Amino acid sequence: MANHREVFEKDVLKEIESRQDIKDFDEYVKCMKEPNIVGDLTVIQAISSMLQCNIYLTGKYGQPFIDKSLSNFIVIFYTKKDRFQFGTKKNWTPLNHTFGNHRTGGLKNSLHGNMYQLKLLLLFLKRGLKYHQNFCLATEDTDAAKFDDIQYIHTDAKGNEIREADGKIHIQFLQAKHAQISRKITYTELSRKIKESAKDDFCLAKYYKSYKDIKRHEKFRRYYLEKFYICTNIPLDLIEEGNRYYIECKNKQENGSLMRINVVLLNDEDIFFDVEKLKGTVKRYKLNIDESSDIFKQLTNATTLQLLAENIAGHFSILKKLDGTNENFKKFQTALFKEKIIKVIKGDGKKTYYYLMLTDEFITNNPELCPEAKMFRTMFFDAYKKQCKSVYDETWEKLRTRKLNTSNSVGEKWIDYQKAHDKEGTENNAEIDEIKQKCAKENEEDEFYLPLTEEGEKLEVKGFLQQLIFVITPDEKKIGKIIASELGEQYSLCDTDFVANHLFGYVMDWMKQPIGLYLHDTEVDALFTSITAKISKLMLAGVSKDYRTKLQNMLFKSTFEQSLYDKVQYFLESPSVQLLLLDETMPLLSAAKISEMLQKKIIEMDNVIIVPTESAFAMKNEILSVIQAENSRNILAVIDDSEYEEENLFELCTSIFKAAKNNEKKKFIFISNKSDFIKKIDDLSNHFEILKLETWKKEEFNQKIKIEIFEDENVIMDLINFLIDRVMLQEETS
Repeated sequence: MANHREVFEKDVLKEIESRQDIKDFDEYVKCMKEPNIVGDLTVIQAISSMLQCNIYLTGKYGQPFIDKSLSNFIVIFYTKKDRFQFGTKKNWTPLNHTFGNHRTGGLKNSLHGNMYQLKLLLLFLKRGLKYHQNFCLATEDTDAAKFDDIQYIHTDAKGNEIREADGKIHIQFLQAKHAQISRKITYTELSRKIKESAKDDFCLAKYYKSYKDIKRHEKFRRYYLEKFYICTNIPLDLIEEGNRYYIECKNKQENGSLMRINVVLLNDEDIFFDVEKLKGTVKRYKLNIDESSDIFKQLTNATTLQLLAENIAGHFSILKKLDGTNENFKKFQTALFKEKIIKVIKGDGKKTYYYLMLTDEFITNNPELCPEAKMFRTMFFDAYKKQCKSVYDETWEKLRTRKLNTSNSVGEKWIDYQKAHDKEGTENNAEIDEIKQKCAKENEEDEFYLPLTEEGEKLEVKGFLQQLIFVITPDEKKIGKIIASELGEQYSLCDTDFVANHLFGYVMDWMKQPIGLYLHDTEVDALFTSITAKISKLMLAGVSKDYRTKLQNMLFKSTFEQSLYDKVQYFLESPSVQLLLLDETMPLLSAAKISEMLQKKIIEMDNVIIVPTESAFAMKNEILSVIQAENSRNILAVIDDSEYEEENLFELCTSIFKAAKNNEKKKFIFISNKSDFIKKIDDLSNHFEILKLETWKKEEFNQKIKIEIFEDENVIMDLINFLIDRVMLQEETS
């Protein structure tokens, strides 16, 4: 045992002492054969004290509960070969001592991103409602390319798109990127070319392409593209100099100068992210990229309209084969076919072959050509004439007959596209979109639109950078807590998880719809109203149950004559009766019996609310919320046994009748010892057309009630006290 401890101390403890950054271990530091766990415990305790961290034992000795909230801990686990290794918080993965661990994929790697997107959607919903905006939301809209996660459109109260003060319809886009591993967004990542970019990185060229596609898409042309958010929990790799921020390339240029991007921290108003709960946890940035920088040049160095026109004209002038080996054609083939500049023809020979020709629309300068296509036509013909060997070829009629060979892969793909274009109705749109999406998957650089001029491209890049906002947030778990906390301000009397779970479920069901549906603020508002009603019902159910228990504990029994019981039963069962008024000397006695009858008659007592006037006043909003829920069936019994002013009671009843809105699913029982009040309610019900049973007079009701007194001494004392408080009770003996 001593030898084991000596080895432990010599080899392992020495290794640990030599490491200054113990909490940042990124590998296991030592192995040892046949450890004696009992003998090593004292050494483990010494290490724990020295490093001021917890040490856990695991492996074949069992699986401990690891408290990951600790700033530092070490895990010693035993392998199959009876060897132990050290691991730290950074690389700790819990082991199952029976089955071992396994590699993960699928949902474990992707669900966190979906939940992040879901919670950002909830944030937009909550913020839009809080600031009383009319809006509609969309998600996973493929037409928005890389900004497809959220679209936020301003509407009017009827859900129609509205124009702002500037006369335009405003729309905002958001792309959510979430990571579980700790890293930063670097200069290299931002400056990558599209074909070099990974799926989940932050290549600006990729987002710039999407920005251009959105701006020129027919669906979005009527909108003012207000903001483009890239929302992520991955921080920018910022360097701070005073109040200035920048992102720097780690590698210097050949001339020794540094490549950097200036970054501006935004402090202007933003209803979605500049909110009290998010301050200190969310930051918004803009990239200030100079026109002379490498990244700006890279963004504008895409093929311009002039270069594309010259390139395609060169092929037609010498009848050179045109296919995917030509980088310009490969990148813009979708745009060239979509804008009806070129077409594909299948050859007639036994061997399958295809060739390309200019379309009639392009040759005749069809008025329906887009502005870029018309400009392209002028540039194309100018370039073509310069490259023609004979002056006789410099005509559009000559161009009409020119054919360029192309590959079968290009021909087959665009033959299908042309067939879909020739169809009538909406079916062709789906086919065209499917082909376009297929092209985009095959070649991420594929452009749906013709390029701009050089000057136009510069203006486009500047516009993109002006509207692009990086939003750095906490991870999806913390975002969820922030949303729940904000909901708690609105639903302070209820567990916020209850509200958040309802919202999560609703929005998730909406996201899963097979077709893209817009979610309007009116639907969200109705959802919040529904949740409020459920919460109010739960709260009232608790108060009502407590009050019913008190009524039952008054320790008396009362029985109705059958004829009167039949009346109450008729009231409960008849859809044409909503109101029962009881003018009672002793409201509590009537309430006790009504409660007993309701419990016998109605299974779902959560739908029955029996409250005294004191509680009715205190929970007026909750009562109205439940009554306003159109689809639920409720019975509300208000017991007036207090000294409230009749005017206040009358106001309460007025609010209740207004909320009912002639909904026959709502039934009301009012029990009071104030005859004038009962008369007012009777008249009020006529005004609101509340269907009611004939008002029962207190003489009729009291004559039908029989009181039985328990002989228990405590019961008698309680009842005597009750009788003293309610002097008007007339006791009957059996």
